Amino acid sequence: MAEKVDVTHFYARQDPQVEIEIERNSRGYNWRVRYKGENSEEVLEKIKEVDLKLRSEYGNSKKGG
Repeated sequence: MAEKVDVTHFYARQDPQVEIEIERNSRGYNWRVRYKGENSEEVLEKIKEVDLKLRSEYGNSKKGG
């Protein structure tokens, strides 16, 4: 008779990471910022913070990312 085995996987919760994609074109720079989290207010605040830093470093993108 076959023995039943239950397997449970536990993964450590990882802190959200910011992903930034920067593209240079004839008008300057465009970027895409990705950030995942469970709290939408924190996510939006982090994206805003990163966007402001990118604007100060690479110029004020008309599209904003």
